[in-house]
Amino acid sequence: MATTFNLELNNKPTRKNTYNILLRITQDRKHKRISTSIELKSPKDYNPKAKYGYWIRTSEPNHKVWNEALINEIEEAKKTYRDLKEKGLASSELIKVTLKESEISPSFLAYAKQRTSDILNEGGHRNFKKYNGFCNKLEAYLKANKKKDLLFVEVTTALLSKFEAYLHTLKNERNPEAKLHPNTIAINLNIFKTIINRAVEIDKLLKPEQKPGKSVPPKKSSMNRKSKPLRTSNSKKVPSGITSFFLSTWQVSEPVI
Repeated sequence: MATTFNLELNNKPTRKNTYNILLRITQDRKHKRISTSIELKSPKDYNPKAKYGYWIRTSEPNHKVWNEALINEIEEAKKTYRDLKEKGLASSELIKVTLKESEISPSFLAYAKQRTSDILNEGGHRNFKKYNGFCNKLEAYLKANKKKDLLFVEVTTALLSKFEAYLHTLKNERNPEAKLHPNTIAINLNIFKTIINRAVEIDKLLKPEQKPGKSVPPKKSSMNRKSKPLRTSNSKKVPSGITSFFLSTWQVSEPVI
């Protein structure tokens, strides 16, 4: 029972006058279609004859990020198929239901790496080093937890707290006998926050209500009241504690670091 996974464009516009890209699951010549997370403003931006990974034309400013997101959604569908096949339950309908329940989500790690690459191409060498260091630390954290990837849907305040705790265990590269400086930790958390913000406000990969901690009420800081908030090199205050940090105002611009 051969099963294939392909993309197609829904030529019927949504209420927002956008065009959704569909994941088409074909099994015994029968099709099941699932909406992906990508919606195009113009149907001309979609190339149905494109090579794998190049479906969205360069005329769409977000083509790199969105093509990467589509690749991740196809791979997630294939993984779901393999898991169900092992149980003898790999029907196209069940694959569709399972995917809907799990809410296909693009990869945060892939998005962060792409953003890092874009910063280098834009000439931001100083920020590139910071973002590249952040990606390396995040990958090391995932590896320590036996994970190869991190999806946007998995980015929660709980995960952010664990990542912050992990950063506190790392050694200072300049002084191996010491731990990471608090300012370095704050910068890495700020990069995390800025990448998520960009995914929401600019690349539209997430809805505003999907930001980590949006529905969580602020908690009182358990830190010493006399302690001063950290400052980055641009002298802006960095809130202390992961909860207040991610529940504070989300800024669209890249951090000056």
